[in-house]
Amino acid sequence: HAVDNEGRTLVWIASSKNQIRFLQTLLSMQVNPNSKDKSGKTAVWIAASLGYELCLAYLAEFGACVNDADYNGLTPMAVSIRSTAGMNKCPIVLSKYGAT
Repeated sequence: HAVDNEGRTLVWIASSKNQIRFLQTLLSMQVNPNSKDKSGKTAVWIAASLGYELCLAYLAEFGACVNDADYNGLTPMAVSIRSTAGMNKCPIVLSKYGAT
């Protein structure tokens, strides 16, 4: 699968832009949702950091790991709480799929 010079895949980019339909298409084509960029961030991590609840749900439904920390040790749960200050339901979505 194609990656940019930062190691970001199409799934990662779609998740960072909240492009739900494109993300659904990629996931239905069995594209790996767990690829990490050069910082260790996955599509789940970036969606959680930006408050994109629906992206998180689709990624988790298609088998994305909800506990993969970036290279600084921050998990999607930690970054979702820190980044959104309780303004969305990302922590609830992550918990539903087993995030700690």
